Amino acid sequence: MPSRGDIYATVHTGINAVNRLSVDEGGGAVVVSLPSDVTYDGVATAWQSALNGAGGLANTYTVAYDSALGLQLTSDVAVDWEWLDDAAAFYGFTSATQASSTTFNADTVPEGAIAGVSMHCEPLKTGEQTRVQTYRHGRTIAVGYGRHSLWRVDAIMSAAQADTLQGGYLSAGVLRVYQSDDTNQYSPTNPDGYVEGSVYAISKPEPRDYAETWLDVTIDLAVPHG
Repeated sequence: MPSRGDIYATVHTGINAVNRLSVDEGGGAVVVSLPSDVTYDGVATAWQSALNGAGGLANTYTVAYDSALGLQLTSDVAVDWEWLDDAAAFYGFTSATQASSTTFNADTVPEGAIAGVSMHCEPLKTGEQTRVQTYRHGRTIAVGYGRHSLWRVDAIMSAAQADTLQGGYLSAGVLRVYQSDDTNQYSPTNPDGYVEGSVYAISKPEPRDYAETWLDVTIDLAVPHG
């Protein structure tokens, strides 16, 4: 974690939609939030730090990822858990609550990440060639800026992954795409590094077979110059 083919959304702490978790150790519910913006590959560490540092909580907490990148929450003593707002689906939970338990584990594909797709990344245009424009995708708007370069991500993913990409938090905003297991950002001297940018366009998924089990999807990102 992370690994080649992972695509991650960004948690913006100014928006409570995916940033609040309620925990009750027996003395009343304590609402915990992340203190700063974080990309999905950092949310497990961020939530673990936030829980263990929260006033009003005394238990010891650990947070990890499952193989589909959903979150796995653990307390050394049973507590009542509740994801608030839209956080449950974002982190891979079909139910927002778990009563009197030491664990609270994701049980579906999270809306905040896609794991292990086959992909190819390449730059398309430099910032000098990219005109400023606004791109509308469904009900979301992403803005491409000058002084950015356009990158194209050609991906092969399952129908469920394509639904996740188009249906929620991965369809707009800032995405981080890992083209290898390298955890450092792309640069001319580190060509295998991850690519991070704002969603500029997402193509209509095209089936690769009659069963439509696997789909071709193209994502264009506006990547800021370093």
